Order: sequence, then C-alpha cells, then structure tokens
Amino acid sequence: MSNKDTLHKISKHIVAIAKGKCTISDEEILAEKDEAVRDILMGLTYLYEDLELGKKELEDLNKGLEAKVEEATSLLQQKASALQESEKKAKDSEALFRSLIENNVHAMVLSNDKGQITLVNKKATTLFGYSIEEFIQLQIKDLLPPTIKGHNEKMKAFRDKAENRQMGGNRNLKAKRKDGSEFDVEIGLNTFELNGRKNVLATIDDITIRKANADALVARTQELQQFAYIATHDLKVPITNIESFYGLLKEQLSTDDEAVYESMQWMEKCITQANDKITDLITVSRAQGLSEPKTEHNVAELLDELKVLLGSEIKATNTTFITNFESAPFVTLGKSAIKSVLQNLVSNSIKYKHPERDPVITITTKDEGDYISLSVKDNGIGVNLPAQEEKVFGLFQRAHDHVEGSGIGLYIIKKIIADGGGKITSSGKVGEGAEFKAFLLKP
Repeated sequence: MSNKDTLHKISKHIVAIAKGKCTISDEEILAEKDEAVRDILMGLTYLYEDLELGKKELEDLNKGLEAKVEEATSLLQQKASALQESEKKAKDSEALFRSLIENNVHAMVLSNDKGQITLVNKKATTLFGYSIEEFIQLQIKDLLPPTIKGHNEKMKAFRDKAENRQMGGNRNLKAKRKDGSEFDVEIGLNTFELNGRKNVLATIDDITIRKANADALVARTQELQQFAYIATHDLKVPITNIESFYGLLKEQLSTDDEAVYESMQWMEKCITQANDKITDLITVSRAQGLSEPKTEHNVAELLDELKVLLGSEIKATNTTFITNFESAPFVTLGKSAIKSVLQNLVSNSIKYKHPERDPVITITTKDEGDYISLSVKDNGIGVNLPAQEEKVFGLFQRAHDHVEGSGIGLYIIKKIIADGGGKITSSGKVGEGAEFKAFLLKP
C-alpha cells in the first residue's frame, strides 16, 4: 500500500475516533505488515480507549457537578425562604412589641445602652408632657429630678447585672415632667438585648394619689395605735386596783377553809392571766407604734450580743450556731427593731427544740436585689409551713401549746419588718425544723 493510501486510511480512523467511534479492528492491526503503521493503529486504539474513559469520567463529573449545583440551589432556596420567614417573623414580632407598648395602660419608655430614649407610648407622652418627637431627643436622666445623683452609674450597673426589678413601691421615688414638676412614681425595669445592644424597658406609674392615700392611712393607723396604747394602759389601772384589793382580802381571810383557799387561788390565777394579757397588749401597741430611724447593723455583732443575753438558755440546751454573713454582713433597720427580730427568732428556735437532739441554729444573710435576707433555720420540732403560716404569725395564736408563750412574738416581728418595707417568709415540716427568712429593705 502506497504512503498516500496509508495516510488516507489513518486519517479516516482519526476522523472516526474524533466522532467517537473506533473503526480499527484487531484483524486490521494484525494484518498490517508495516510495523510503524501497526504502532500508529495501536496508538490510535489506545487513544480512543483513553478518550472514551475520559469522556465517561467527564460525564460522571458533570453529573456530580449538576447534582451539587442542584443541591446548592435547593439549599440556597431553603435559606432564602427561611430568611424571608425570619424577616417576616421579626417584623411581626416588632409590630407586636410596638403594639404591646403602644396599647399598654402603663407609661412605657425604652432606652438603649447609652441611656438614649428610643421608643415611648402615648401614655408616657400624657404623663410627662413631651411629644414623641421630643422624647426621642432625651435621655432617661432627663426624666429624673436634679436631686437624684449617680443615675448613669446605677443604670450601667443595672444593665450589667441584667436583673429585672421593681422600684419605688416602698421608697420616695420621683420623676420630672416637661414643665419641671415632680411626681411620685413606681417603676418596673426589664432588660433585654436588641440588635446586639442591651436595652431597658421602663414601666412607669404615677402613684401620687396612692401615696397620698397611704400617707393618710399611716396617719390614721398611728392615731388608732395611740388610742390602743392609751386604752391598754387605762385597762391596767382597774386590774392593779383589783390586785391590791385581792392582797388586802388575802390578808384578812383565813386560808384554812378549803373552799376559801380554792376561790383565792382561782382569783389569783384570773388576775395573773388578765395582767399578762394586758401586758401583751401593751407590748403589741408599743411595737405597732414603734418609730425609730433606720441604721446599719453588723449581724455578727448583733448575734454576739444576743448570745450573751440568752447565755443561760443556750448553755442549758447545749445550743450550737452555724453562721454565714460573708455576702451581706450588714442589715438596715431600727436598732431595737432588728434586735427584737433576731431575739424572737433565735429564742423560738431554742424554745421549740426537738426532745431527741440538741438545737442547731443556722443563721445566714444574703444579698437579694432590693433586700438583704436574714435567715434563721433550726432542727427543732418544726411546724407545717407555710400551711400554718396564718396561725404562726397571728396575734395570740400558737402552733404548739405544750410550751409556754403568749403568741405575740412572731406577730410583732412580722409587723416590725413590714413597717420597715420588708417581708418575712417561713418554711418547715413537723419533726424536721423550721426556717424563717426576713427580707429587710436596703437603704
């Protein structure tokens, strides 16, 4: 075969391979006598095979890419849909949030971490006298009287602590209107994050009328307390006269007669009971009329003084104390008031000790926001609390009758703590002991 024919044949095979078809057979390769041509034919065969393999790999790769593109497209569509849904929810939440603020019966003021006011409702504009546009130019401190110092530092500390709280209920907290007039307020503060920044939502109520009514009630209560104090003292006079007459009668009558002796004993018991009851009433009247300035007291020192006062009872009962005042070493209340509170609670723990074990009294304090809590816990006979709380704190009521007492101690300390703006809670179980926790308002 001439070179021209050979080239023509090879060209035809190359064209066929380019079209994706191999026209070279094994017989043709074996029949070819020219070794160079045979090598070319074999090379073309290998080339075809490589091209086919590459084609298949390319197809597989293309399919994989198509699947990945389809998967990525689907994922993007899902994310886009989720983003749209998230944006819709965010808009709905914002609309609901604004609606809740706008339609709230309380004045509401939202401020950012710089103290700048960012949102108010109509109630706030009515209460303070500013328009919404004017409000947005103000800071929270602009709503406070000039007498309030250190507001920025306190608000920063509040935001950092992120603790929701109520303010003004037991304190003389005031706000300032646009015209400069001041009024009594009660404020609720709530913190939350918005767009990565800490915000404070203040709920503000004008309590001027409520406070005036409360002041009038306090004045009236003081009048009644004074009347009760005078009345109990007046009751003491006839009892004292009866007691004196009884003493004279006792000297003149013979006690040899058994009937006379029993009558005299009965009369003496009645006079003693009447005396004790009137003395208790005087004690209650004094406690209700007690008004003394609040001062700060070291709890450890108060307890040391009390241990000396109750030394004989503590020794006789082998009472031990466990204390922890590290987080709040000081409490604020009137001097005689805090002594009365601590003495009553500790005395009760000793008095109502369990017959099968020595008393262990645990006394701790803790910082709890607006309050310092003072806890007195014992391992005594216990009482079901708070189920019997009304009876335990009731006047002349007692949960246990086997121990002597008048039933006025816990009533008095509850009154003392409440008058100081605090509260007292109780918990316990029969046979396990009891815990009384006094929440004393911070200064």
